[in-house]
Amino acid sequence: MVYVGDIENHKYEVKNYKTKKCTKVPKEEHIIVRNTHEPIISRSDFEHVQELIRHRQRPSRHNHPNLFKGILRCKNCGRPLNLYYNKRRSGKMVW
Repeated sequence: MVYVGDIENHKYEVKNYKTKKCTKVPKEEHIIVRNTHEPIISRSDFEHVQELIRHRQRPSRHNHPNLFKGILRCKNCGRPLNLYYNKRRSGKMVW
């Protein structure tokens, strides 16, 4: 948005001021202020490039939800365990 002279505000909300924990605000609730500064590129060029980027994106190959997200923690350090997929041929889930 900045490239075409717009500024996008209210993308995050602070949920807890003590811990400074922030959460993302849905895109529909973002506040966009148009023409705040001189654009770098034209709006039509920007939209064209955004469309090219959208078509280039590949869909996720793994649509298995992580059922243990936020639940499993390391016994030694207490950090959350992450799920990732083995990049070898087996494609197994690894913790």
